[in-house]
Amino acid sequence: FSPIPPPPTEHLTGRQPVPTCRPTFPIRKFSIRFMKRRWLSRRLPFMTASAPPSPSRAAPAAAVPAGPRLLLLFAVALLLYADQNLMSPNLSAIAKDLGLSEEERDWKLGGLVSAAFFTLGAPAAVAIGAAADNPKYNRVSLLLFVVLLGELPCLATLAVKSFPQLLVLRTLTGIAIGGSMPVVMSLLGDWLPRERRTAASAVFSVVASAGASLGNPVAAVFGRENWRVPFAVVA
Repeated sequence: FSPIPPPPTEHLTGRQPVPTCRPTFPIRKFSIRFMKRRWLSRRLPFMTASAPPSPSRAAPAAAVPAGPRLLLLFAVALLLYADQNLMSPNLSAIAKDLGLSEEERDWKLGGLVSAAFFTLGAPAAVAIGAAADNPKYNRVSLLLFVVLLGELPCLATLAVKSFPQLLVLRTLTGIAIGGSMPVVMSLLGDWLPRERRTAASAVFSVVASAGASLGNPVAAVFGRENWRVPFAVVA
């Protein structure tokens, strides 16, 4: 408290006046707090301003009902995952057509192609999953990119004339299959409420397994005359 001297009254009353006081500390405290907040707002905006809301990644509900979108998504996943086992029933025919010996058939077609297919698919899942979390990328467009990356090499297998060409095409398909998983899971989270996501994820796992199992009979049925035909059928 700071004393405020009153006007002189000694000549009127003849008594010594009692000094009056007024509180100045709350005002000073408010001034310091205001100046501190103003300083923080200028130099550290995140300390005082509220964070803007993150943009919604959910697809508009009125655009397409969730049922048709899920059916299309599962159908695409079924055909994409069927690409994994299209070579297994026709390894001998592929080796003969590409001029590979039995030993080369085992370690090139059975080992090297499979290693490139699955080894590069794992880091691709991490990279494409990070892109799916980035708001700059549309997840539906990202899924379309992944599907094209997997199916166009399958279609291009019709023109394969050498083992290096086949290796490159199968590697691209493996990258697409590995990267499709995080994109599909993120889309299920966008399209469905929380109570339905677990069941949809389980259905997707069944579809992916069915697609991987579908590759063998497709290759066995359509690859009798030409081992390249099953790749075009699935694509």
